[in-house]
Parts: sequence; C-alpha cells; structure tokens
Amino acid sequence: VDIARYWSNKPPEGEWKDDWLKPVQTWIKEVYSNGDLLVVQGEPAACFRLVSWLQLQGIYPYYATTRRFVEESSAGDGSIISQRIFKHVQFRQYPQLLL
Repeated sequence: VDIARYWSNKPPEGEWKDDWLKPVQTWIKEVYSNGDLLVVQGEPAACFRLVSWLQLQGIYPYYATTRRFVEESSAGDGSIISQRIFKHVQFRQYPQLLL
C-alpha cells in the first residue's frame, strides 16, 4: 500500500469509517516506536482519530504551523490577481486529548 497516497485519498462522501486507518496504523507499527515523533496533517477526522491512537501508542504527533499572506495586484484590465503565500513557521505537538 502506498501510504502517502492512501492517507490523502479519503472519500469526501458518507460517514467516517475507522477501518480507513487500519493500513496506516499497520504501517506505523512497523516503522515507529514508543517515543518517536510523527507529523500528522490531512483530513480533519482522519487526523483526530490517528492522533488519538498515536498518543495511546506513546508516539508524539506534531503538525506544521504556517504564516499566511495575501498579495493582490491589478492585472491592467481591471481585474485583481490574488496570490496566497504560506510560509512554514514551526512544528507544534498536538495537545494531549482530554478524556
């Protein structure tokens, strides 16, 4: 299973299914150990469920923070061109879930 492709292709239709995480969890168990760090970003429900699971495994989940800018300029024909710029700032550890 191509984990990156699998992780990024959750269907937008229907309800969440925990089975969608099984291949990712299997891969993580093979590659990561208690105390390791892992960056988790993607579809919100997938991140929430995976972060919850990682914390139970003793793996520290992190996410990237960004600073966002918008630059606008005139195209000369009266239209406005908007350019959105995202600059990486840091990695931040997900907070421990409140149970």
